[in-house]
Amino acid sequence: MAPELNPYEELDNGIRFIVMFCIIVFAVVMALTGGK
Repeated sequence: MAPELNPYEELDNGIRFIVMFCIIVFAVVMALTGGK
């Protein structure tokens, strides 16, 4: 398998993006609810 055609690399990048997005959303929600 050529590295540039490795589907696991794209999958890993997608998972990292989703995890980072969820962490940011979670942090914003906690900040908004904690400020009340």
